Amino acid sequence: EEEGWQDLAAKGFDPPRQFTAFLHTLRWNCITATDPNLFQAPFRAGIKLDAYQMEPLRKALRLPRVNLFIADDTGLGKTIEAGLVIQELIVRNRARTVLIVCPSALQAQWRDQMRDKFGLEFRIVDTELMKKLRRQRGLHINPWTHFPRLITSVDFLKRDRPLRLMREALPAEGDSIYPRRFDILVVDEAHNVAPSGHGNY
Repeated sequence: EEEGWQDLAAKGFDPPRQFTAFLHTLRWNCITATDPNLFQAPFRAGIKLDAYQMEPLRKALRLPRVNLFIADDTGLGKTIEAGLVIQELIVRNRARTVLIVCPSALQAQWRDQMRDKFGLEFRIVDTELMKKLRRQRGLHINPWTHFPRLITSVDFLKRDRPLRLMREALPAEGDSIYPRRFDILVVDEAHNVAPSGHGNY
């Protein structure tokens, strides 16, 4: 609005130090969005990192399509490593939607870790959320298309209704896969979803 421009003109220019800080921030964000050797996620996370936890992030940024298998020992911070990759890709605008599939006992832990350590809000998709959404938004609501960042359990995803709604959210065979429904898929305890037997897969 014209009045808004007049208000800005009346205030004058920013102090040189403040403007310089703003300019440096813009430059840093532009550089780190394109340079795979510079990270933003570790500086935005509320955690103390060990050097080895940066390795998956370094590898992820060098790949044209991020595809990682993190198999550290228990307690070494696989969740933190995955969170760093998720946050970095979101900050660089390479990802927006995220789906985390994990055992049901770990859903709350994933949600809390992502919120407390990375400032990322995730919704747990379960029977309770589906009932709540149906009451608030109608019977035909699809939880897989409703929120950008989701956590669900392997067992819940195997059920008829959630699986049918997931298939409805994904592109049909022959349709374009772009834009993708989920930019990032994290599978925790991935051995639980591997096919049984010794055949080729």
